[in-house]
Amino acid sequence: MTIKIDPKTKTVLVVEDNSLTLLLLETHFQKNGFSVVKALDGQAGFDACQLQSFDLILIDLNIPLINGKELISRIRKMSSPKQGPAYAMSAGLSAKEREELGKLGFAGYLQKPVKLVSKADQLFLEGQ
Repeated sequence: MTIKIDPKTKTVLVVEDNSLTLLLLETHFQKNGFSVVKALDGQAGFDACQLQSFDLILIDLNIPLINGKELISRIRKMSSPKQGPAYAMSAGLSAKEREELGKLGFAGYLQKPVKLVSKADQLFLEGQ
């Protein structure tokens, strides 16, 4: 899947427990002028969402403390601050599992590895 990043996007939350994946995403976003907040587990991701609003959120589904599905449910139930679109990340999901993600509040799904790509002066997130 390919997702076009809204040009108004400035702040990104990445909730990922794999330190290498987290570092790669953080580096790519920062090189393109985004402010990045990192969270190594679901509780840290939820705490970050209580403190500030994000234009874009990437959530690994298999994270410690609060898994990605529960995290997005909690985020979407918050009245304030409002959060931008959130995309689930995982190494692979069935069609039924991907369908469930939309019902939980995810805007879409990216199969890992995820990378940031520039095409014709636009930025995109691409999953495998």
